[in-house]
Parts: sequence; structure tokens; C-alpha cells
Amino acid sequence: MWGLTSLAGMRFDMGDGNEEFPPVYSQEIDLSQNDVRASRPSRTLEGRTGSSGSKRKRGSQREVDVEGIHLALDQTNEQLRMIAEWPTRVLTNDNHVRTEFFCILNEMPELTSLDRELLQRHLMSCMDDLRGFILMPEDEREGLCLY
Repeated sequence: MWGLTSLAGMRFDMGDGNEEFPPVYSQEIDLSQNDVRASRPSRTLEGRTGSSGSKRKRGSQREVDVEGIHLALDQTNEQLRMIAEWPTRVLTNDNHVRTEFFCILNEMPELTSLDRELLQRHLMSCMDDLRGFILMPEDEREGLCLY
């Protein structure tokens, strides 16, 4: 049976057998009060005076919750930035492969212009084939070019 949680008189189906909401900051992130304050000093509630201990405790808990959310958002944004860079890295690598491919073809004097052109058309249509050609031993390359 699915885990159900009650919150302010409402029941929620958690779907994973747990009966509690997982905290936002539970993903292997140490959010001790000192670490949170050190990471975002402008958002701390230091300097609050005159309130009872219980209010301070709730304020600290809210501070940790907000800081945990900000930290999680920062990490998510960093991951999204890295994902956005993937096409650039792939393109850079593909350009390197193409450059290497043309250098290898130019170093093969036994190829006629027509052979070179046909091989370029065939291999340039698929980057995996192009990479395979570059990694291929020289004697196998020559055998491929003769067909």
C-alpha cells in the first residue's frame, strides 16, 4: 500500500512507501547553520534581538529552509549551465575529428581526387564512421580506400 501523509488535515499519497515529505535539502548537502551562513551571509537573520527563543528557533528553521532552497536552485542552475555547454563541446570535438580526417586523407598520396571525394562524402555523412576511420590502423585505411 502506498504511503500516506497527513498535513493540516489533508492526506497526500507519497507513492514510494514513505510517510514523510523528504526535505528539500536532503540530497547529500550539509546544511548546518554555520555552512549556510557562510555561503550566503546577506540572507542570514543574525542581529535579531529581543525575541523569545522559540521565535528565534522558528526563524532559524525558516532561514535553513530558504537557504536550502537557494542552495538547491544554485546547484540546479550550475547543472543546467553544464548541460547547455554539451553541444559546444561536442561541436568542438566533431570539428577536431573532421580536421584530423582531412589531414589523414591528404597524407594518402595513392588516392585519386575522385577516390578522396567519394570517401569524404561517405564518411562525412556519419560522425561515428569518421571517428572509426581516424582510429583505424593505416593498413586498414588503405584497404578501405581501394574499394
